[in-house]
Amino acid sequence: MKKYLVVLPLVASCNQLSNNMDPERKVQSAHDALRSERQRNVMSTDIKCIKSIAVAGQGKNEDSDNKNDGPVYQYGDDSAAYAQQGTSIRLMIADGLGSNWEYAAKMSSTMISYAIESNCTEPKKILKDACSKAGPAFKKIIEEVGKKRLLEELEYYEEKLKDVTNPKDIKDYKKWVEEYKADLEDEEILQLMGEGVGFESHPPATTINIATIDNGQLKWVNVGDSGLMVIRDKKIVHKSIQGRRNMYSTDAVAIKKGKDVKEYTTISATCSSDTFQLQTKDIVFLYTDGLTDNLSPGTILQLINDNAKLPIPKIIKIVVDATVKASQGKRNASGFGGKKDDITALMYIHKD
Repeated sequence: MKKYLVVLPLVASCNQLSNNMDPERKVQSAHDALRSERQRNVMSTDIKCIKSIAVAGQGKNEDSDNKNDGPVYQYGDDSAAYAQQGTSIRLMIADGLGSNWEYAAKMSSTMISYAIESNCTEPKKILKDACSKAGPAFKKIIEEVGKKRLLEELEYYEEKLKDVTNPKDIKDYKKWVEEYKADLEDEEILQLMGEGVGFESHPPATTINIATIDNGQLKWVNVGDSGLMVIRDKKIVHKSIQGRRNMYSTDAVAIKKGKDVKEYTTISATCSSDTFQLQTKDIVFLYTDGLTDNLSPGTILQLINDNAKLPIPKIIKIVVDATVKASQGKRNASGFGGKKDDITALMYIHKD
């Protein structure tokens, strides 16, 4: 069985995690488990691409949990990762969607984690494999959202019960409190609440872009408004196609009910894919929409070109910092800037 190796200060295999582990715990424990095992799983061959890849980002909220040490980098509800096995390199970026950033973050990091672990080599197959395995974890996230909403409703009625004096009102509020407590034990109710039934907000989902590079051949698959571009000789020579419907709506990886309401399968909405042959010094730049909503492709290109002699981590930080600044200003005449969002970018420079 192939083992994709995740780049850490030392390199460990994601497959060291038990396949029998609960999906949600598996995602949350991935980083700690990798670190604890890394001494026994150090890759014996030199990974030449470590210095050729960098990730940077910034969560839009002060309470965003920025995680900068891999294997899944997290900035708000954005996630990114990269891995290598032999000559094959895997780059991934995702943007969680939903009314609560913490649950949206779980959606993006879950998809990225399963994409890292997939033994498939083609981006489309990696996406399909990750989707098929992420269903149980996504279902649990949806239930968490439902539970949070029910607890908020329960708290409201418990507080109201303290204030009412009319015997009939007391009876009604007690009844409603008991009903909400019972609903918290009902899996179907939790899922319905988590899906946003009766709410204006939509359930958690995630965009994702998966790219592989093997012997200079770039292959990618994209769902939603995250994406990638290739820069060669200071020009953008290739771009992924964004699955965006409008300013506030995008295709995404989500969940779908089976015939039984308690069964969920993970599905991918409309996706695009392509292949492109890289040349030495080509730059592959992955991003979430927090970046491209605030900076035009031309501005991104200029920032990278103007700082091309700097180390990759510094280049990508300059781009992210410029994006954060633009997001805090006003939208310009070209339609960029002024959109506060989580911002994440991943940059790779190809070397033969």
